[in-house]
Amino acid sequence: MKIVIRQCELLCLLTGFIVAFENLSQADSWGTPREYHWSSNGKFVLRVDWKQGMLVFKERSVNGFQLRWKVPYPKDDKTIIPAPVEAYITDNGQHVILRDQWHMVGYGKVLTFLGPDGKVVASYTLEQILTQDEILSVRHTVSSIWWSSDALFFFLNGQTQFAFITRRGTIRIFDVATGQLLPLSPALKSAVYREAIKTAWRGAKCLNPHCRSKGAMFLGILKDKASVPILQQLLNDPNFCLLIYSGQRPQRIYTVQLAAGEALVSLLGPKAVPLLDAKLPGANRYMTLQWIKLIERTGAAHQSRNLLKLLKSPDPEIRRAAQMALRRKVQ
Repeated sequence: MKIVIRQCELLCLLTGFIVAFENLSQADSWGTPREYHWSSNGKFVLRVDWKQGMLVFKERSVNGFQLRWKVPYPKDDKTIIPAPVEAYITDNGQHVILRDQWHMVGYGKVLTFLGPDGKVVASYTLEQILTQDEILSVRHTVSSIWWSSDALFFFLNGQTQFAFITRRGTIRIFDVATGQLLPLSPALKSAVYREAIKTAWRGAKCLNPHCRSKGAMFLGILKDKASVPILQQLLNDPNFCLLIYSGQRPQRIYTVQLAAGEALVSLLGPKAVPLLDAKLPGANRYMTLQWIKLIERTGAAHQSRNLLKLLKSPDPEIRRAAQMALRRKVQ
């Protein structure tokens, strides 16, 4: 069921988006690639012309947009659709980093560094930046290895460096100009954590529910105690996916709420139980099982009054889940 949650995070861009799955473990859904990627200051834009296999980079000026460069998309032998999933652009327009390839996340070149003229200065496969153990631990579907869904990406040190941190805490830092992978010093590691927390906060406050979910998740991973109030707010986030099982009644899955709940368990431990316990009354079957799992992780399920009531639930799976949660002790 965990795979279902991740897939919903990717697809639920609007409240009440309907998702239908026949094969839940391998479901994939791809539309057309994103056409425009902007620098954070809005001065530069990368247009992805995937039909022609071209990247067109322009600078905004008083006279409109001026062409800086136009180059073929840097294909490799695994490329299906010549388009990145995401592009990061420095505010001076000198460097562009392409992340993943459309319809094949995690395969081929997953990070490509482009210089001032749009030419490739460095590129990396997933095997070059993550261990095999971590690659195997992330979600795999028919098309992709979703390593980047559980990672934060950002610039550092005046946008001279580019970094990412994964859900498991793996950190990689690159020199933007050369694309070179840099050794991780204690000072750089501290800088990454500071920027990652800022990035997670921005995500938790953004309009896109997938961003909110990811931001909430990382606030827990990064152990940011100051984020508890906003996580409590997100525990009531109204966004949902409407999951349709073949032959079963549709259920709402509140992915942002679950991410916030997971983060609160990470930050508060047993003290998160009252917050999660309040979510049980009125929850649908799917959400009830997820709340029970989170309460179980606190090791203090006996503090949940509503969980005790579920021992008499007519649903045998809910009864078993409640029993297992109550047997777990604080570590």
